[in-house]
Amino acid sequence: MSDLIGSDSKRFRLYSEVEIESGNASVWDNIANYGLFHLVHLAFRAS
Repeated sequence: MSDLIGSDSKRFRLYSEVEIESGNASVWDNIANYGLFHLVHLAFRAS
């Protein structure tokens, strides 16, 4: 399960970097989205 979460995390980070570079999303949007994503990870880990 932790391997799956880890790979999803990398995929998300890649997506965020592409979004920032292309200018489709602001840096703050990406930080907020990543924060939300991280909370989901913590919830998965806790269960």
